[in-house]
Amino acid sequence: MTEKSNKIVLDGYPIWDEVKIETAAGCYPGRLVKKGTTDGQAVVNTAAGMAMGWLGYEKTQDLYKPATVDTIYKVNDFASLVKGDIILVARLAEGESVARGDPLVAAANGELKKASAATVTIASGAVSVVSDKAQPDEAVVGAYGSEGPIVAYADETVDASAAAKDIKVRGVI
Repeated sequence: MTEKSNKIVLDGYPIWDEVKIETAAGCYPGRLVKKGTTDGQAVVNTAAGMAMGWLGYEKTQDLYKPATVDTIYKVNDFASLVKGDIILVARLAEGESVARGDPLVAAANGELKKASAATVTIASGAVSVVSDKAQPDEAVVGAYGSEGPIVAYADETVDASAAAKDIKVRGVI
């Protein structure tokens, strides 16, 4: 299990920014956040949401820094936001079990879940195909699947089937 020792970023090349917490629900250090009402505001990310980064801890001003990494930010706090090629402590959603190297996508409440394998279904029928005009029109639209983009890769094996757990990940947003 990951030992946090009051740090979120463990290694890598972080890009630091600052955001104002618009809605505090779920805004713990290490959680994914997305744009709030304005570019400078953040709210906790949703399942398949388009995250702009992870709530940091180490670079947050002392005036706004929660007591520990397990303490929630408050509305109107200015929190550090981190992104880039980094190793960090995030949160794996309850009901998930992942192995090191598994790709992860956004789950509810700023947490992560294992990305599902992509599947494609081609419609079939009883009519013989005699030309390509008889094929159904199949198209993939957009750059992301229904789960949104991959935001991290598991850097350790974690079983959160009974309760959400901290997990060391390699962030890629």
